[in-house]
Amino acid sequence: MTYLEDEELSGILETEPLIVSTKKSLADVVTFKGRLAEIRRQEFLIDESEPIDEVTEISVFVRLSKLKLLR
Repeated sequence: MTYLEDEELSGILETEPLIVSTKKSLADVVTFKGRLAEIRRQEFLIDESEPIDEVTEISVFVRLSKLKLLR
């Protein structure tokens, strides 16, 4: 969702609300969009206990064009 256009992202969030699964889950759209902006700047995310309690998640966005350079 990080690299979707704002209009497309807003459309998805209107039909698919954010699911709160832990105390640290993002519950409001403004905060969620702010997190996506942060991920775009950093190009990675370290997420502690947000989707699942006591689990740390590390996510990295890899563009297909970068993968082609590795071949």
